[in-house]
Amino acid sequence: MKPRRGRDLRIALTVGIVLGLALPAATFVALWGGKAPPWDPLPDRPGATWVSIHPIQCDGNPWEEDWLRSNNGSAGLYPRDWGAQRGIILDFYARLGIRVFDARREEWDDSVCGACSCPAGYTLFLQVADEDIGDMTALGFTVVP
Repeated sequence: MKPRRGRDLRIALTVGIVLGLALPAATFVALWGGKAPPWDPLPDRPGATWVSIHPIQCDGNPWEEDWLRSNNGSAGLYPRDWGAQRGIILDFYARLGIRVFDARREEWDDSVCGACSCPAGYTLFLQVADEDIGDMTALGFTVVP
């Protein structure tokens, strides 16, 4: 009987370890869809406010269209990494005279429709000078509460 008891104990420990690792992982995937959780709350800055917009697909956003005009319409060359896109966005709004202090994006959906007018599956957040909020809302952004 003793050898069976030791075997049962090993099985119980193995099951406990597996469940101890698998359940938190399954919970994370269920809650966040396999993506990293959103960052900490957007940081405050005196004299600045966060605004947001849901960009569309097919390089149809103003900063993308501007970049394409400046680069002979070479959509295949438009940068797809966030660091380069962030720079394009900051430059675009700076040329409009809008002071953007920070830019972030939060992915929220992998399954979007195929039309170019459909959302691209993320929210763009820009921290702008308070005096530029009117311009940003006129451009389709909303103030983040």
